[in-house]
Amino acid sequence: MKQKNELKAFLAENNVDLILISEAQPTPYSTYRIPGYSTYYCDHLDGTAHAGSAIIIKFNINHAILPQFQTIFLQATNILKPLNNISTIISSVYSPPGH
Repeated sequence: MKQKNELKAFLAENNVDLILISEAQPTPYSTYRIPGYSTYYCDHLDGTAHAGSAIIIKFNINHAILPQFQTIFLQATNILKPLNNISTIISSVYSPPGH
């Protein structure tokens, strides 16, 4: 996530509860934190900063992190969130063009 300061400002100005990011470009060492939010990543298998996905959700929103789905051509970050008493999987997915 190259525009970290812009993202922080956007979340604050718009009171965003949950945001899904495709092509987040995380690495296995990514530790981007935003006060008041949990951040989850799925990086590319080669560990370099390209592709990938992320979910950013407010701390006070009930959710659980689920296992990532990670292949060369698809990276998915997944959470489980109750919506109207129904367990719902929310995924942020990246798949490169042509796949």
